[in-house]
Amino acid sequence: MITKSGHTVDEIYYRANKLININYHSGDKQNGDFGNVTLVYKNNIVTPELAYRSPNSSKTESLNEKNLSDFSYGGIYQATFFQDIATYPDQYFQ
Repeated sequence: MITKSGHTVDEIYYRANKLININYHSGDKQNGDFGNVTLVYKNNIVTPELAYRSPNSSKTESLNEKNLSDFSYGGIYQATFFQDIATYPDQYFQ
């Protein structure tokens, strides 16, 4: 969905808290528009997390049903600068 909407995927981070952050941009990487999508991994299912949702919408909606911007707070996620303060999963998708 990200690339189909004309964006480029930059980094993907899988966090120990079962969140997956996907950074993307459109346009020139130096001056482009940056965004992110957060996915939640739970019970062997990956679902997108809406950034802002109305009280009448479900918490997990399909990326195909909404605009990509509905899943992004803007900006990007970064890896930790200091490895000692980061918590990484021991094994992916336990």
